[in-house]
Amino acid sequence: MKGQCKRFVSHKGKAYDVRPTKEDDDNIGFFDLWRYATFVERLVSLCAASLGALSSLGTLAGVIAYGELTALFVKRHTAARAAPDAYLLQAFGGGRIVPDGNRSLHMEALEEDSVAFACASVAIIALHLTAAAAAVALAQWAAARMVTRIRLQLLRSVISQEIAFFDTNTTMNFATTITEDMQKFSGGVGEHVAMTANLLGTVVLGAALALAYGWELTLAGLSVVPLSLCIAAVVAKYQTKCSSKEVTAYGAAGRLVEEALAAIRTVRAYGAEEQEVDRYTSSLSSAARFARLRGVWSGAGAGAGWLLTYALNAIVFAYGAQLCVRDMDLPVEQQDYHPGVMVTILFLTFMCAQNVAMCHPHLEMFSSARGAARSIYRLLRRKTNIDAMAGKGIRPDVFRGDITFENLYFNYPSRPDVKVLRGLSLRVRAGETVALVGGSGCGKSTLLQLLQRLYEPDSGQLTVDGHPLQTLDLHHFRTSIGVVGQEPVLFTGTIRENIAFGLSDVTDDDVIAAAKTAHAHQFITKLANGYDTMLTSGGTQLSGGQKQRLAIARAVLRKPAILLLDEPTSALDPAAERQVQAALDSASAGRTTLVVSHRLATIVNATRIVCVEQGAVLEQGTHQQLLEKRGMYWRLTQEDLTNKSIAATLSSEPELDDDDVTAADDVQHFSRCISRQSTRDSYRFTRSSIRMSTVSSAHVPRAAADALNHVEHVDEEIEKSEEVEPAVSSWALLQLNAPEWRLLAGGALASLLVGAAMPAFALLFAQLYAMFGLSDKAVILSQSQRYAAMFAGVAAACGLVTFLQSWLFNLAGSRLTDRLRRLTFQNFLMQEQGWFDLTQNSVGALCARLSTDCAAVQGATGTRLGTVLQGASTMVLGVGLAMFFSWKMTLVSLLSVPCVMGGIYLEGYVNKRASRLERAALERAARLATEAVLHVRTVHALGMYRHCI
Repeated sequence: MKGQCKRFVSHKGKAYDVRPTKEDDDNIGFFDLWRYATFVERLVSLCAASLGALSSLGTLAGVIAYGELTALFVKRHTAARAAPDAYLLQAFGGGRIVPDGNRSLHMEALEEDSVAFACASVAIIALHLTAAAAAVALAQWAAARMVTRIRLQLLRSVISQEIAFFDTNTTMNFATTITEDMQKFSGGVGEHVAMTANLLGTVVLGAALALAYGWELTLAGLSVVPLSLCIAAVVAKYQTKCSSKEVTAYGAAGRLVEEALAAIRTVRAYGAEEQEVDRYTSSLSSAARFARLRGVWSGAGAGAGWLLTYALNAIVFAYGAQLCVRDMDLPVEQQDYHPGVMVTILFLTFMCAQNVAMCHPHLEMFSSARGAARSIYRLLRRKTNIDAMAGKGIRPDVFRGDITFENLYFNYPSRPDVKVLRGLSLRVRAGETVALVGGSGCGKSTLLQLLQRLYEPDSGQLTVDGHPLQTLDLHHFRTSIGVVGQEPVLFTGTIRENIAFGLSDVTDDDVIAAAKTAHAHQFITKLANGYDTMLTSGGTQLSGGQKQRLAIARAVLRKPAILLLDEPTSALDPAAERQVQAALDSASAGRTTLVVSHRLATIVNATRIVCVEQGAVLEQGTHQQLLEKRGMYWRLTQEDLTNKSIAATLSSEPELDDDDVTAADDVQHFSRCISRQSTRDSYRFTRSSIRMSTVSSAHVPRAAADALNHVEHVDEEIEKSEEVEPAVSSWALLQLNAPEWRLLAGGALASLLVGAAMPAFALLFAQLYAMFGLSDKAVILSQSQRYAAMFAGVAAACGLVTFLQSWLFNLAGSRLTDRLRRLTFQNFLMQEQGWFDLTQNSVGALCARLSTDCAAVQGATGTRLGTVLQGASTMVLGVGLAMFFSWKMTLVSLLSVPCVMGGIYLEGYVNKRASRLERAALERAARLATEAVLHVRTVHALGMYRHCI
């Protein structure tokens, strides 16, 4: 049913996933963007908005000054009457009243008026620049502080969720949420707040000033503003809906990328690269549909806004001429309307309508931010059912390790119909090593997960040293547990950092001692950088045995009272298994140990072996006792012994010494790392270059170590070379959009026509001076009607081409984004394995790059291209017409162009540099955060929440 999501319920009726609440279903309002802001951030944002609104006074003062100069210009040239009052220009030495009709005095006064206008313009610019710069700076500061804190809160909220949340929310893509969604959210609370406040301030104050100058003409001009606001509200509503659905769809697509990159070895092993690309492409189609729909609404809003804006000029021009003609014969003191008042009201109302239209891109940004905030807030708001970070509960000084499982029933939340545990009871005494055996799915690993309190049992009780598990401080308890799983999880960082992960008070001697206990010290010291060797996520540079021994060292360093071993040797070859088993035997000494394994060699020496079948204990005892019973365990051992590899391991395989096993590990590692050489032609190797039959075991360790050192040196060179990113030209970006050349051509033509609207407006406006220089009222009214009709024609044409510009560029950009995402993902999958071993190419960093960079390219080739073409059209036509009418004045006016262009270039350079630095920092943060979420089970097991945050 619409508005509902799937709900996973255990047999006791406990929900592990939440339905959308009313708060979830409601649209996020504009002020809800500051829901998680502090008082200081809200206050600074309010100050930024206030300064932004205050800066609009500069713009309005400029309009008033120009209107006064227009009135003075007309009156000085006619010299028929005394000049009307010009309050603003009088403050700067202009607006002198000339009582007689002496033309020379009027021309002298006009020069004074021009100088006063120049001085007023300088003061107005200074006021506007200071207030606007301060507003943007404050808004950006508040936004950066708020977004940084929300990112941390988001990571804390997600990694504190119970594991059931991750099992049931399979479409959640944290990499997309913390990068793309947070970027959209940041855009909605940053500089756009100050800019929108400036625009709205201009609308409100401009309307008030226009009413003060002449309420009749102002009301006629502002009649289009309510309609414009209604259209903007409707467009914003549907844009927000489309944006929210687009974010959700892109999140689902990003989840597929995250899964594929995290399991890149498996994807390669099955040759599933094309299938993964097809899955991703199919998932993108849904997001593209909502993006295109959002583009239609965006174009409709922009087109309607500019249509009404230019229509306002027609209304004011026609009605204003009538009012001016009406008052033309009245004494100067009694004239309510004259050309100066009409020009002032025209520009004030035009700016009101124009700023409403200019609010549209900012409203679109707010809509995107609100859509992103919905998914962000849902994660922030969700309360975990198992909060390990609460710091509540009993904190025993020492855990003995006495464990009791009493009548446990349990179903996994993601599979509520499958009964895993059915009344299982078991007692594990302190210091015992208890092995759990049984068929797949019988509940062995489930017991270990319940003991870590990754899940809650549906019924029954689990106690540790007599304390119910729910009453213990969970973080404190988990720090007393050591966990070694089938697939050891290593994090990006050095070997030393991985061993000491989550512990802050350990020394190098402690790390080395733990490594020696885990039989890892020897191979670590043979690496070029020893304990400072950098590992990528998953430790793909190491062999399975090496990673497993590092995981054991990490567990040992914690000095756990309870050690949990879940299939620790099942994925290892016989040689590596012996080494790891020796490490496990050392680690288990003196600790309560629970081990799950299918391999006889791992469990034969256990204190007690427990056979589990269909979620209950079937039999238990020592190895010999269970063999004598000839029950389930005896059958399992018979099946085990029939396997040739196990039989070889137990009987016929010769014993390997420590150097032999380390050598085998190193050679396997070197063989796997050879592919990393393909990034440099001069360092190409093939697997056939290693022949175990011709290299004695005594020389293998040194040969492998030398080769590994060489590989690591090449990796360092690769990383350095990749730090320098070549600049990409605009032409290269356009070539990426070549398949949409028809759309781009149409959008470009529309942009040129939109740019021509302003010069056309200037030409029509210039007729006002000539029109009011006439003395025949009938001619004035006739010409005003004709020019008003021309304004209406320009308005209709501008509205249409603005819609086409926005829609066509958005459609072309949307297709480009989808193509880039698909090609980029395809390129990721084509890279050699060594490329993924580089630190900057972790799963989180690649997901962040895929989501943010592709969207940035769309912005560079779509809307911004239209803006550039529109500006170029306005400038070329405007300068051409100006040169035609007066080349001297045009050249004087063009003196300011180098300053404007220099400012634009400087702004672009600063923004580009800041963007590069911000991108690098966000990629690194996204890499670390995504890594923590991907390996959230390990984070929970090791109690590393605060360390990750």
